[in-house]
Amino acid sequence: MKIFLAQVKPRIGDIEYNFDLIKNCYLKACNDNADICLFPEMISVGYTPEDLLHKPSFLMELEKHTASLIKNSKASTILLPTVIKEKDKLYNAILAIQNGKVIGKSYKQCIPNYGVFDEERYFSSGEPRVIDINEYKIGVPICEDMWFPEVASKLKEKGAEILLVPNASPYDGEKFNTRLEIIRKRYQEVRLPIIYCNQVLGQDGIVFEGRSFGYDGSLKFCLSAFREDSIVVDVQGNKILTTNNIENFSKEDELYGAMVLGLRDYMHNNRFKSVLLGLSGGIDSALVAAIAVDALGKENVHAIMMPSKFTGRESMEDAERVAEMLEISYRVIAITDIVETIDSGIGGTSGIAYENLQSRARGIILMSISNMTQSLVLTTGNKSENAVGYATLYGDMCGGFNPIKDLYKTAVFNIAKFRNSKLPTSIQVMNLNFPVMPERVITKPPSAELREDQKDSDSLPEYSILDQILEAYIEQDLGKEEIIDKGFDKETVEKVIKLIKISEYKRRQSAPGVKLTTRTLDKERRYPITNLYKG
Repeated sequence: MKIFLAQVKPRIGDIEYNFDLIKNCYLKACNDNADICLFPEMISVGYTPEDLLHKPSFLMELEKHTASLIKNSKASTILLPTVIKEKDKLYNAILAIQNGKVIGKSYKQCIPNYGVFDEERYFSSGEPRVIDINEYKIGVPICEDMWFPEVASKLKEKGAEILLVPNASPYDGEKFNTRLEIIRKRYQEVRLPIIYCNQVLGQDGIVFEGRSFGYDGSLKFCLSAFREDSIVVDVQGNKILTTNNIENFSKEDELYGAMVLGLRDYMHNNRFKSVLLGLSGGIDSALVAAIAVDALGKENVHAIMMPSKFTGRESMEDAERVAEMLEISYRVIAITDIVETIDSGIGGTSGIAYENLQSRARGIILMSISNMTQSLVLTTGNKSENAVGYATLYGDMCGGFNPIKDLYKTAVFNIAKFRNSKLPTSIQVMNLNFPVMPERVITKPPSAELREDQKDSDSLPEYSILDQILEAYIEQDLGKEEIIDKGFDKETVEKVIKLIKISEYKRRQSAPGVKLTTRTLDKERRYPITNLYKG
């Protein structure tokens, strides 16, 4: 049996585009004399179109395009992951289409409702089925179904000879290894070859990195990361005969690839041509600038240095040097007079109000130039800062997207070092040069430079400590006492947890950003703004 595996990039809600994509891949499958053309989960509408699924006209358009695809199908079978409406219920399902008719269906049973998933809002649970295709019995579980042993076992009992698994599986730093371990377990239980087809897409910050693969007791092939790819897979009996060179990437390389894809697709699908950012001379904005150039090209990245009376000479030099190394447009707009004018108009500010006034002056400048140039403003705050509220509403939080939003500060340092010393191999980039920033940007102590001789460590624990506490509290969901029991200082832990809680209202107003960890501060961590729990 020959299976054409299409690791493609659908557009959310763009049904016409998606069916053109399906037809093009199907034509290739027919030309290759493939028995089956396999697509990622919900290829017809993209994963996931959210409340578009509640819109009757959307479902009617889907039905129209599906009917046309069925009518024009040939001897090669299309396994179409799509949305089916039956008896007023929606299902995340598969249609097997051949020679002008539907020859079988399979339904997703395990409906995820955690993290970024919200499928129970839309779908009913169905039954995964075995579909007969050219005298071969195909078991078709969908994505989450493979995480539960009973689904694969029941398909084996029903006579399945192979499992073909459409997926829309979001990326996080460990996800590929997690997927592979799950598939190993399922193989050990049922001893059936498994072909796993994942989509590749950056959708509102959620990244699907592809890396579709085949497993029959060992990993036989793996498609590219962070880009569309395809392969014709030859299966004989219980063996996958097709093999390729399987790429391995460092953690930093993968994370970098996810940020580039997340920004690139967000820009493309929302029809933005260029980006604008404040370049401070610090590591966060330097890394965001490098990601932007790699994603969009240097001609589409514009930087502004906005010094105040507290901005150091080194910061001015470093910002200018970053712009030179990346070959991006760069200008300096001093904010001292703007700040003093507002300050005197208010009647005088001091302390945190005066610090935030500087940040908000910068936000006004960036958003105004964005309106004038139609460039999207990128924010540059990292996960450590977002977690504890070390950011200014309507100031450095102004913007439309943030590539490093889910990246802890210690990871920012590691990835900046990585990109400064080599090119990523996980994704194709538009800047083939390195280093991308002066070494001093990486080595100097972080500072917001909103008051004389300010350092981040004046207000926060050292990032090496802070990030460990944050990861324990956010990703591991540990309580205060559990974190203290790990050996962290009680007063420090209590301070960090308090900062996280009182900053929830800020995070609700922050720009979307790329998901990189197992638990972002957005959809995957839903805590009330008013939170009186003491643990």
